[in-house]
Amino acid sequence: MQAINIQISIELIEQGETAVLERLWNVDELAATLVTLRLYQILPDYPSVTVALQAAQTWLRGLSCNDVMDWLKHEQKATEEEVEYVKDRLDLFEDDPPLLTPIIGQRLRRRDYNGG
Repeated sequence: MQAINIQISIELIEQGETAVLERLWNVDELAATLVTLRLYQILPDYPSVTVALQAAQTWLRGLSCNDVMDWLKHEQKATEEEVEYVKDRLDLFEDDPPLLTPIIGQRLRRRDYNGG
């Protein structure tokens, strides 16, 4: 599966994309979703995808479970179903720790592919 992802990334860059966000190994689905939502929310305010991704990861590391729920409800306008799903996942944490320390495996990979 990793080879397929790399091939897709190479093809996207050949088609003119300047950056491709790719997971290098398995990442928790909820964590990846939250980072991606935050990344797209803040991207216009940053000079590059790399810097925005770092900011999104840092933001997520500092959040409590309650902070995540508030952000989803108020800023993301999540549906009741989405909120309930996330709440169920976050209920697995004890003592309301930060959600991630650190996000593992999600990196921005930028390649200039020249066919070789």
